[in-house]
Amino acid sequence: MAVDTTFSNGTTITSSWLNWVNQVVNGKALAPGIYKGTGSALAVAVAGTDFVGPSAYASTNGLTMNTAKILGRTTAGSGPAEELVLDTDGTLAANSDARVATQKAVKAYSDTKSPILHPSFTSTVGVGAATAAASGAGISFPAIQSPSTDANTLDDYEEGTWTPGVGGNATYTTQTGTYTKIGRLVIAQGEVEINILGTGSPSVLSGLPFAAGAGTHAGIVSFFSNLAVNVLACGCYVPGGGSSVTFTAMTVAGPSISYPIALFGNSARIVFTLFYFV
Repeated sequence: MAVDTTFSNGTTITSSWLNWVNQVVNGKALAPGIYKGTGSALAVAVAGTDFVGPSAYASTNGLTMNTAKILGRTTAGSGPAEELVLDTDGTLAANSDARVATQKAVKAYSDTKSPILHPSFTSTVGVGAATAAASGAGISFPAIQSPSTDANTLDDYEEGTWTPGVGGNATYTTQTGTYTKIGRLVIAQGEVEINILGTGSPSVLSGLPFAAGAGTHAGIVSFFSNLAVNVLACGCYVPGGGSSVTFTAMTVAGPSISYPIALFGNSARIVFTLFYFV
């Protein structure tokens, strides 16, 4: 006995081997039951393996079964059955196609194909209870980081601006900064041109977006002009636990660099980049 079912997308499923049937095998009538087949051969289906039998129901816990199998054939003809296997946690086993609640297509493949899981998204995805961004395509992390103890898990990403300054009553011609945070790593860029130094610090810029972790974190100076002292070279670093930048310099050739050093005065300009871990 065969039952053809045609869905709205035009797919026709012919089930010729799993039905409530009253069959005659070798000229003998069998009692109504559930039968399965491989090709054209019929066999009695096994409760708990091929279908849910009465013993699988419990009055308090509902349906209990190791796995639930949906067996069927998407094309007419003989051959092995095609099946969709749902484990008890609701996940899909290999060789299964399904639609999830968000209407995103998910495919799981057997080990003979690569990749095993290959999702595709056309918009943003929120993780860690974050609301997905309304524009572009990418991954949205929560505004407040939810740290992971797993060394192989990326748990934060953020882009923004910060305002470097020497403090006091200093005034500026230019005072800008940007940063990108990827996990524990912060990459911060800054440019400062001081108009009047006043009571501001001559060697330290404050205002980093995140406090540094333990240890000393390096930076580079890519441009400087009109410094308060003549230098051969200068650099910068972030001390452990701090959120400020200390500048260093060499004023004469020698084996060591000087720090801190009073580099800033009226009209001093400096451009720098920092790499540090939180």
